[in-house]
Amino acid sequence: WRIAFSPDGKRLAYVAKRGEKEFVVLDGKELEHYKGWVSFATFSPNGEDFVYLARRPINKHMPIYVIFNEKESEGYSGITAGPVFSPNGEHWAYGADKQDVEFVVIDGTEKSRNFKKVDNIHFENNGTVLLYNAIKDTTKKSSVYKEIYCIVEEVK
Repeated sequence: WRIAFSPDGKRLAYVAKRGEKEFVVLDGKELEHYKGWVSFATFSPNGEDFVYLARRPINKHMPIYVIFNEKESEGYSGITAGPVFSPNGEHWAYGADKQDVEFVVIDGTEKSRNFKKVDNIHFENNGTVLLYNAIKDTTKKSSVYKEIYCIVEEVK
């Protein structure tokens, strides 16, 4: 069903469900249980890191969390792209939405960009460059137009 092997075939992750809770089992170990849902896990190209998404109800909200190597991000309204790993496995990134503002997160750090839409995230040049598309709505003199960008981020 939702199963992933590391590229070298040495590690295994899958999503399981017990009662109303879903969780990832990584190399035979049950990870955090979520009352919402859990996505399939993705391994980095070198097989050392893994990432998955999970949703948990909090009050009347259902934030989405990005879990990287068992460390949970803050809750987001949505994940708009990814998560993706660089070809060398040293970096990872995703697009996130918080209160109708979208931005990119690289290696767990939010970039300070305020976009209406972020998508199509991918690494180039063996992980030293991150490319993504972004749309910014702008209002001028009672009219709204969209600025569309292809963003190039240097990754260090």
